[in-house]
This record gives sequence, C-alpha cells and structure tokens, in this order.
Amino acid sequence: MTPRFRTWAVGAFVAVSLVLMAFPVGTQLRGGTNKDYRLWYAVGRWVVGGEELYERSDFGEPFPFLYPPFAAVLLAPPSLLGPLGCVVALSLVTIASWYAAIRLSVRLTAGSGPVHWSLWGVPSLLCVWGVYDMAILGQPNLLLLALVLAGFLRLRRGGEVSAGVLFALAAAIKAFPVVVVCYLVWRRHWVATLSLGVGLVAFSVLVPAPVRGFERNLGDLTTWLDGMLLSQRNEGFSPRPEQALGWKNQSFLGVGHRWLRAIDADGDTFEPHDPVFVNVVALDYPTATLVIAGFAGAIGLGFVLAMPRRANRTAATTTLETAALTALMIIASPISYTYYDVWLIYPVTVLMHHAVTSPDRPTRRVSWVTLVGTLLILLAGLPLGRPHVVQAYGHGLWAILFLVAGLGWLMQRAAGPPAVVVVPGTAVARATESVAAVAV
Repeated sequence: MTPRFRTWAVGAFVAVSLVLMAFPVGTQLRGGTNKDYRLWYAVGRWVVGGEELYERSDFGEPFPFLYPPFAAVLLAPPSLLGPLGCVVALSLVTIASWYAAIRLSVRLTAGSGPVHWSLWGVPSLLCVWGVYDMAILGQPNLLLLALVLAGFLRLRRGGEVSAGVLFALAAAIKAFPVVVVCYLVWRRHWVATLSLGVGLVAFSVLVPAPVRGFERNLGDLTTWLDGMLLSQRNEGFSPRPEQALGWKNQSFLGVGHRWLRAIDADGDTFEPHDPVFVNVVALDYPTATLVIAGFAGAIGLGFVLAMPRRANRTAATTTLETAALTALMIIASPISYTYYDVWLIYPVTVLMHHAVTSPDRPTRRVSWVTLVGTLLILLAGLPLGRPHVVQAYGHGLWAILFLVAGLGWLMQRAAGPPAVVVVPGTAVARATESVAAVAV
C-alpha cells in the first residue's frame, strides 16, 4: 500500500464512520427511538441497579433482552455515560470493530505478502448493508467477527490458549460463535477447545458474579438458557416464535421450518396481510426439526469432505476453510437476520484475493463467479415490498451455501501434495543435501 493510497483509505474510512455514527447520535439528539440502543442503555441500568434482566414487560416483550448475562454486564459501564454517551460509546465500539475486522481479514488472507488495494475496501462495500445495520441497530456482530478473526489469527500462530479465550469471549456475548468448537475438534486443536470451554464458563459464571452475585447470576443464566437455547415449542423456537419463523430469518432453522411446515412467512407483522406459505410438505414441529438437523449435518459433512487432509494443507487452504466456516456460522445460528451478513467481509476478502492475485486462471474464474453469484442471490432478496416470497424461500441461506460451495472448490484446488518427512541420515536426506549443495 503506497503512502498516498493509505492516506486516502484512512480518510475514506474516517469519513464513512462519521456518517454512520451520525445516524444513531442524531436520532438520540432529536429525542427519537434508537432501535436497540435504547434497550442496551436500559439493560446497563438494570445491571447497575441490581434489577431483573429477562422476565420483564416494560419493553413490550415478555423476554426483551435475548443475550447472556455476561453481555448485560458489559453494557453497565457505557450506561453510566447517560443515553447519549451510551450511544456514542457503543457506536465507537462498532467502528473500532469494523476497522479490526478489515485488518484481520486482510492479514489472514494475504499473510505477510503484498496486499491488493481492493481487499481494503471492496469487501466492506459489498457488505455495506450489514455495516449500515450495525451502526443503526447497535448490534454486536462486528465485534463478534473481530473476536473470531483474532482467534483464527492466534490459532494460526500457535496461540491456542488465547485463541480459545477469544472464541469464548465472542460466544459469551452472543451464543452462536460457539459453533467454532466443531472446527477446533475436527482439526484436533485440543488446547484451543479446552481453553474455549474454560473461558466460556469463566465469562458466563465467574465474571458476572461480583456484579450480580454468584447465585443471582446462576439464576440469570438458567433463565436465559430456558428462554433461548431450550425454548423449543410446537409453535417455534426462541421467545419470539413469530419472528424466528418469519421471512427475515435466513438460518437453517428458519428457512427449513418455512419449507417443511405450513407457516405464514409474514406472520411477524401486526398489519393485515395475505398469508405467505412456501412449504412443500406439512410436517409437525419435531419431524421438521429432525429433517433440518439432517440437512444441516449433510452440509457439515460436505464441508468436512472439502477440507484437505492434514498432509495436504497449505496456508491458502487454511484461509479458505476458515472463511467457509465463518460463512456457515451465519446460517448455523438459530436466528440469522440480514445484518448477520456483515460476517461475509472475511469470506469476500478471501475470494477477492484469489480473484485478483491468483496466477491460476480457473481459480480466478471460480472466485469471480462465486462473488458475483452470491451478490446476485442476495440482491434478489431485497425487501422491496410484500409479499416476501423470495425471502421466505431463503435467499440468504442459498446465497451463503453457494459461496461456501465456491470456497470448497477453491480449497480442493489449493490443496498441496502430501508432505514428505525427511529423516536425517537416510538416503533421501543425503540426496537432498547433495542437491542443495549443487544448487549453492
């Protein structure tokens, strides 16, 4: 990156960041409602005041706060700054997380080698709707992405303990990143797996205890587990089944239930409307859930089969498989709204890198096809008005599966030959030394 381009890039990032911050800050100054920022401020005050976190009715929902107790404790300090200060502080966290996600994506993709200029801006541009939603809603998904990418970087550099702690921190804030444990186990990162487990217990049970009290925090944790992770009922999952089953949810579970059960995909609206059904069969809830689990398992098996064996792994294949994993984690979450697609910054960075720098022509072609195809499928689901049929069929799910398929092909293409272990003193070792001597 030339100094001139670096100056331009930093200036553009700062300008865009200020514009994004202006939306929630301006709304707060005008006395308007700032989406989830209002809830985050209230939750922080509940923690400070020692109040109930979950079973409340003052936000029009029986379960207004959907995150673990540890996330609530993190909201206490910014809430001490007042409503406006809380919005500013959380907005700054979002911007810093965005910056970290960009840098980590580039570093994981290009390593210490040269970086094509497009990697610094194009991925964020293609995921601009997700970045915009983060600024408007105040959701923590960019922070989670930065933590997970930092964990991947530490894992690559042999820091398994710190990698596990970073993964645990992300999962303790919002549960879905815990899916990374499947990858750690498959790749036999046992230390990182243990570190993740210990870290998750520490963040969930021990860290909130001095603030909430040990017994009360256990009660909070139990209430959250019962209300969120264990809230499987006939009408749906999560404390808000209408939203979980509606067209906005593009996860395996959301799309699967719409395909397999007679569910109104527009059921999360309170306005009069004609029901939207996209189901191809009419199964009951338990049967549909089993079918969805089987489908998700098949996708996971396909991902595992696409991953090269240990002897064939290269730096490129490791980057590709973590990019595919990041994309799959979006749709593995029980709830996956449009703003979850901000996690595509990393997979798009990887694809852009191969599209513009690979010397292999088929690799470049497949990278471009995957990028363009994914973008077109996502654009086809823009919510331009009712009925939300395309979205109900799961455009976001199919876009990500298309992207993962492209990354899987690239993984196979980038796999190297089996490594040859040269034992000192053998004929192979002596021949290798002779060739090296001649070369010198």
